[in-house]
Amino acid sequence: MSKDKRFPYKILNLEKNEGPFLARYKGTLAADGEYVVFHDIDDRLQLNGIDRLVLDTVNFGNNVLLAVSLALMKNAKCTGDVWFIDTEKKPMDYFHKTVKHLSGRINPVDSLLPKKVLLESYSLLVSLLGDFGKNFSVGEDMLLVYHMLLNGAVEEIVPVYYIFRGYETGNNFSVSKNLEKRVQSLPLAISYIVTSLTRRQLANLDQLEEMENNIRSRAKVLYGETLGERFWKNFLKYKNYFEKTFGKTL
Repeated sequence: MSKDKRFPYKILNLEKNEGPFLARYKGTLAADGEYVVFHDIDDRLQLNGIDRLVLDTVNFGNNVLLAVSLALMKNAKCTGDVWFIDTEKKPMDYFHKTVKHLSGRINPVDSLLPKKVLLESYSLLVSLLGDFGKNFSVGEDMLLVYHMLLNGAVEEIVPVYYIFRGYETGNNFSVSKNLEKRVQSLPLAISYIVTSLTRRQLANLDQLEEMENNIRSRAKVLYGETLGERFWKNFLKYKNYFEKTFGKTL
């Protein structure tokens, strides 16, 4: 613990690296405060940013996600460019855009989340994923938000622009840019979305067929024929898993 009582903190020494999904979960379990903020090393926290998040959370309520945009970085410095988060009329529109583009539209990083609400959803998701949660490193943050949306923990998405997630354009070794990891991990999040939408009757069989056709073709456009087909097979594997386990867990 810090000797400065104004800024107490804990350092968790995990026995092994099992990826950000489980690391954030263990950090949430160990947190003592009422709220939790996930913050990556390349993110930008503006002056008084946390204070403003607290005020907005009080104003909007605990069931609103204050979603942040991406600040582009190069060699740890801001380029001045920002990828602003989309503003959708309905939270469900984020689901359809994610499936269409095979990329995350929202995630909880650098937002302020009530620990109690977050932990309830996070624990359920960890239990649902089982061993698939280990080394889950691409799309894991996005999946957490969509899981919270589907289960009512988050009811509305409100974009804010006084805190930015960092995105290092010059780091070719970033996990998010590792194609092998993307085709292994991202289908887990996509299959969860598709299976959840159909199970909750938010998409019919014709829409399911359309989504799956798009996933297979889009994956080949993004990753090439070989990796695209691997993406598709991983999607089917995870989809089969969720179809078998959803009834037992949710």
